[in-house]
Amino acid sequence: MQGTNIHNGVISDNEIIYVNKEFHAQHIRTELKSDDILVVQSGTPSHVGECAVVGEKYTGSNCHALIVMSNGGLCNSKYISYYLHTQNGKKQLKKITTGGTVRHILASAIGKIVVPIPSIEEQERIVSILDRFDKLCNDISEGLPAEIEARRKQYEYYRDKLLNFKEVK
Repeated sequence: MQGTNIHNGVISDNEIIYVNKEFHAQHIRTELKSDDILVVQSGTPSHVGECAVVGEKYTGSNCHALIVMSNGGLCNSKYISYYLHTQNGKKQLKKITTGGTVRHILASAIGKIVVPIPSIEEQERIVSILDRFDKLCNDISEGLPAEIEARRKQYEYYRDKLLNFKEVK
C-alpha cells in the first residue's frame, strides 16, 4: 500500500502491489495492524498529509511512503483521522511539511501535532455522528433518498405557503 491508495480518508484498492513472502518478511516493521492511522508522507501539496484508518481488510499488508501511527488503544483512530481532516489539523500538518513541488512530512515531526483528546466516550460519539454524515453524503443509496425526501418536504412546505390564500369576503 502506498500514498496513492489514500483519498478523502479512505483506503482504496487502486494500484495495490502484491509482494512475495520474502519481501514481506524483510519489511515486517511496516506491517499494518487494524486501527493503525496512515498518513501520506510524500506527494503533491494537496495529497501529502492525507490520512485514513486501517481496517481488517488491510491488516497484515505492507506499506510504502506512509507514516504509520499505532493507536495502542488510547484513543479512537477514526477520531484522530477526522481531526487531521479539519482546518486545524491540516494547518498543523502544513507546518511540519517541507519541500516544493513534491512535499514531505518527516515521521519524527508528526509527534508535534497537538490533537484535542476528549474522553473516549465523547470521541466515539463524535465519530458516530461524523460516520453518519459521511455515509449520508457519500453513499448514494442512503444519501440520495434522504436528499429527495428533504426536497419533497421543502416542496410541500413552499407549495402550501404559495397556495394558501386568505378568503376574500
